[in-house]
Amino acid sequence: MAIKNVMEIIVRDVLLGNKQELKLTCSCNRCLDDIMAHALNHLPPRYIVNPDHQPYVRVMHEADRD
Repeated sequence: MAIKNVMEIIVRDVLLGNKQELKLTCSCNRCLDDIMAHALNHLPPRYIVNPDHQPYVRVMHEADRD
């Protein structure tokens, strides 16, 4: 059974999508991973077992942001 925290994918997508706007002093993989780890420590996990449920978690995340 593979368990996945969808928030990891969402945080990575948001970080990479907004990298230019964030004006990071460094955008190497290690620094990006540090930023992701910090963000994930402050967000609730959203675990799934079935990959088909990933879009539903993304939609719930988007709805919570509004």
